[in-house]
Amino acid sequence: ERAFTPLCMALTFTLQIWFVSFITTSMTHLEIIATKRSSQFSMLNKYLVDHHVSRELAVKIERNALHALTEQERNISEESIELLEIVSQSLKVELHYDIWMPVLRVHPFFRFFAEVNEAGMRWVCHSGLEVIKVAQ
Repeated sequence: ERAFTPLCMALTFTLQIWFVSFITTSMTHLEIIATKRSSQFSMLNKYLVDHHVSRELAVKIERNALHALTEQERNISEESIELLEIVSQSLKVELHYDIWMPVLRVHPFFRFFAEVNEAGMRWVCHSGLEVIKVAQ
């Protein structure tokens, strides 16, 4: 009993420290992200004001920039993932096939091509496709 109480107190204290540390780290991370985004929009706004851009156009540009940032956060591009740069070529081919084949399989030509020549379809998925972002 004498050892149990101090052990429980030490464990509880350690968990409390970990929890507070976790919350503090998370809040700091969120603050850094918010500050960076705020700074980007502040610079954009200053640029638009300095160049006498009409308020109507400035609002459109800011809205589009916000949309682009949201899409960028939601749809992470392959180029922005550093670890994929060191993955082997054969695994990248397999990755691209796994990503793009469900999309291409809808079309009868690609479905047939995949049945006849799966290796060729893997190559098409790897080197023949590119994501292009279009403004709405």
